[in-house]
Amino acid sequence: MKIVLLVAAWRRLDITRVCYEGICRIQKASPEGFEIEPVIAVSMESDQALAKYYGFDTIMLENKPLARKMNQALEYIIQTYKADYLMQLGSDDLLHVGFWQTGIVEALQKNVMVVGFNRLAMLEATSLRLKAGNYYQGFGAGRLIKMAAIEALYRPLWPSHLNSDLDNASYKTLVDQFGFRRAKYNLLSTKTSDPIPVLDIKSDVNLHKFDEVPGREMELTENFISGFPELRYIMPR
Repeated sequence: MKIVLLVAAWRRLDITRVCYEGICRIQKASPEGFEIEPVIAVSMESDQALAKYYGFDTIMLENKPLARKMNQALEYIIQTYKADYLMQLGSDDLLHVGFWQTGIVEALQKNVMVVGFNRLAMLEATSLRLKAGNYYQGFGAGRLIKMAAIEALYRPLWPSHLNSDLDNASYKTLVDQFGFRRAKYNLLSTKTSDPIPVLDIKSDVNLHKFDEVPGREMELTENFISGFPELRYIMPR
């Protein structure tokens, strides 16, 4: 099963490098029969150079509006790859080491249209403050959408004028065309006893700053870091 992983990159190369290290980890841990192919939508030569250093495919596009950049990258993916699922990840996101054990394999084998997560941790890169939130409707990081559904859409997945709120807008596009039942958001790792599946690293260029996003502050422990080992690249030595 081929999964194309779409990332839109813009500046903050130190954090983007952490994200790419995490993608490599997830790629190497892929179960038999599963393949992740990263495609990076870039807008600067430095962003492209970093992605190519990791061996990732790139497409150069204007950065704004972000939704147009994503739609154009998605069109490139449709034309270039024969993929089963599109996966979304931010250039400041990491997936937990237990990603493949969250039930994602079983969900994809059932050919669900949309699968992802609603539990997210956020780390402020400078202060290393950490918080976690539970978002009922899910979010884009780590979300997978069946490519056959995307290709059947009568309008772009993201409204092309948007620079923010792309996660909700893209899911609304699916629901508007297919209805809630067919476009059901299959959420995984919903129990508080499960490890938090996704980490978002906040920096000064984020549209939504760390203190503006709701969540419960928590301690940054060695156990937490072991779930996202690439964090050691930004930890003080």
